[in-house]
Amino acid sequence: MLRASAAAEAAGIPTASLVCDGFLGQGRSTAAGIGMPNIPLAQVTGHVDVQTTDELVSNIVGVTVPAVIKALTEDPPPVASPRLLLKIHRLLLLLLSQSQQMLYFRVPLTK
Repeated sequence: MLRASAAAEAAGIPTASLVCDGFLGQGRSTAAGIGMPNIPLAQVTGHVDVQTTDELVSNIVGVTVPAVIKALTEDPPPVASPRLLLKIHRLLLLLLSQSQQMLYFRVPLTK
């Protein structure tokens, strides 16, 4: 769904991709990976298969529909430049690498 939205957005047609709570992170990652990190995602609260009809209707009307309307009527917020994001990514990798090394040396040796 996200890739179809990306194609439509590239053609100038506003979209909203419906994404369940558990997949929002994956949706954002996929959006960034296809070069559209600010593509609108409309949250679907919970998972549709485990909600009663009343819960689902309430969540769709209260959360998803407003997000879809916003996505179709407002420009998405700007995102940081790819260059800045790359610098942040490199810094995070460096910090992660250092923290793993520190963890390695802090592990007590057992006999």
